[in-house]
Amino acid sequence: MSMTGSTPVGRRQGLRLHGLMSYRVREILLVSSKYDAFILEEDGPLTEQVFETYSEQSLSWAPRITHISHGLDVLEMLDDRRFDLVIAMPRLEDTNVLTLARTIKSRAPNLPFVVLTYNEADLDHFPGGLDTQIIDEYFLWTGDARILITINKLIEDARNIDNDSAIADIPAILVVEDSVRHYSTFLTVLYTELMDQSRSLIAEGVNHMQKLLRMRSRPKVLHARTFEEAWDLFQSHRELISAVISDLRFPRNGVLDPEAGLDLVRAIRNNRPELPILIQSAEADMVSGTESRNLLSVQKNSENLHRRLRTFVRDSLGFGDFVFRMPDGPEVARARNMFEMEEALKTVPAESITYHSMRKHFSMWFTARSMFHIAQQTKPQNFSDPELMRSYLLDLLREQRVTEQQGRITDFESGTLTSPSSFVRIRGGSIGGKARGVAFCNAMFADSDLPDRFDELKIRVPRTAVVGTAEFDRFIESNRLGEIMED
Repeated sequence: MSMTGSTPVGRRQGLRLHGLMSYRVREILLVSSKYDAFILEEDGPLTEQVFETYSEQSLSWAPRITHISHGLDVLEMLDDRRFDLVIAMPRLEDTNVLTLARTIKSRAPNLPFVVLTYNEADLDHFPGGLDTQIIDEYFLWTGDARILITINKLIEDARNIDNDSAIADIPAILVVEDSVRHYSTFLTVLYTELMDQSRSLIAEGVNHMQKLLRMRSRPKVLHARTFEEAWDLFQSHRELISAVISDLRFPRNGVLDPEAGLDLVRAIRNNRPELPILIQSAEADMVSGTESRNLLSVQKNSENLHRRLRTFVRDSLGFGDFVFRMPDGPEVARARNMFEMEEALKTVPAESITYHSMRKHFSMWFTARSMFHIAQQTKPQNFSDPELMRSYLLDLLREQRVTEQQGRITDFESGTLTSPSSFVRIRGGSIGGKARGVAFCNAMFADSDLPDRFDELKIRVPRTAVVGTAEFDRFIESNRLGEIMED
């Protein structure tokens, strides 16, 4: 049987999302003295530390680390194997780390090179200062193996943002901080929070693949150390940047400038007035001085830093509940998932819908859930009648619900299935041959125009629920039927 026709928008978008995160750091070359390598492995072999850390973060794979002690042997190693990242310690036995970086970049200009040091003072002795033309990032080893995830993810984000933004409107956070000591800790906390927030939304995915795609589409982090770097990143990714976290005092025109942060904020707000911005500084009086400028602020050394960061990320990027408010502030409804969003939209006052629509709150909330197609269509719309906006949003949600589940096997979990699906698998595991045939027809019909080709003939797959082998095995075990089956 020949089937022709175009793939529905929802499934077509899902296929495109598989192209996200195409650049991955899988092989790391660590260049350090044997003593430095020994210090790194105080808590066990570094590869094992990285594997355990990745497992704790529920990341599906961990990079492999290869250690080499002599800088002069690096080029030979690079000729023999492909590496995605070079991490070097400053105190090498037979060469200077800057010389090593220049040599590697002359041979492999696109190979990321990161300097990792135990002592921030070592960076003060670099000839000519920190050269960001040949060294991609500088980090301080804090004893926390999560910093290796931070390094990997920061490099991956910088390499993937152009590709990923061409596929979908992946949001980005611009972080402006020049203190190696502070951002080595702060970025680790930020990435941990982003992954935690992304995992909190995974349960809403209809199947395992959609859940993985939601982790792939987490917000990117862009790091700048100077005013010029920050402004260039903002201009290059103006529409993708969904939040800014900035220090107040950092270099501008090669000189440490105490006004650089506020000037950057003014320039950003002139272009994106609604953009959420969090100011952080070690100086309490400077932090308090930002409150009158309608900016969120926190002290770097505050005990509330992590809590404030978690709240900022959740609220600014739409990870939390959608809180419907009236224009003057009172809360009128709350939605935890797509089903509750659809129900709330039926009853909340039209003024609240207009208020959130004009501020891109709907678009941001859908983006956090990797629903980029519907997020694009819920950016500010001009309707003469607010009720038309309500109808428009409800129609989009109903269409999204249908296309999201069209042709898919939806995994049912008690309390998480928010809308009817044409094919539901109860718990995980394999399904039998007959059920697999029905699921295949369901998928093929979704990818073709066959069901609509004949006006007088209805071709459809009836709504189906299948018991997976995991549920079958649980039933047999809980009812002690194994022995009866063996007999």
